[in-house]
Amino acid sequence: YPEIKENQLKVIYNGVNEIYEPITNKDEIKLKKLIQFSSGEFVLYIGDRKATYKNFNLAVSACKISKLPIVMVGGALSKAENKLLNEALGENNFKLLKGISNNQLNLIYNHALCLLYPSIYEGFGIPVIEAQRAGCPVITSTFSSLSEISGKGAFLLSELTDLHISDALNELKRNSTLTVNLKKEGFLNSQRFSWNQCY
Repeated sequence: YPEIKENQLKVIYNGVNEIYEPITNKDEIKLKKLIQFSSGEFVLYIGDRKATYKNFNLAVSACKISKLPIVMVGGALSKAENKLLNEALGENNFKLLKGISNNQLNLIYNHALCLLYPSIYEGFGIPVIEAQRAGCPVITSTFSSLSEISGKGAFLLSELTDLHISDALNELKRNSTLTVNLKKEGFLNSQRFSWNQCY
């Protein structure tokens, strides 16, 4: 509709489940029931691993370089994915969570070093806002909708390579001020999105 002027359009954003929130008492006993890694010492990856634009292989390679385990939320691992993870990280450095509840996912967001979301094409990107609502730092790309929805509350990469992603992961590991700022800005940004506003 090229005849429609931009000032006549209004974007209606998706909402996000309000169950995602920072946990004040971060009880690691609950965490250990789900995964073997300690708080702040693993990378979280959510979403499709088969679609090449999601860059799962890059995420694994970056974790290998940074010597960080990865926790994935989604469907079963294929043989190829299992082989990739074992060869790159070793069998004790990855964990797949299938069929977890929103409460369990909120717990994982709260304990992750970050959500790594290296996609180059998203219509929206709900996990980014879920993570921000939960106070989890986000590393994502500047492509498609991601810089628009993440605002100032994400570590944005305009070039996606395993080295660039690894550099971002290492920066989060060593720079507590950056981590605190990303959590703060991300949480503020996430308040722009709710299902009530969407409706």
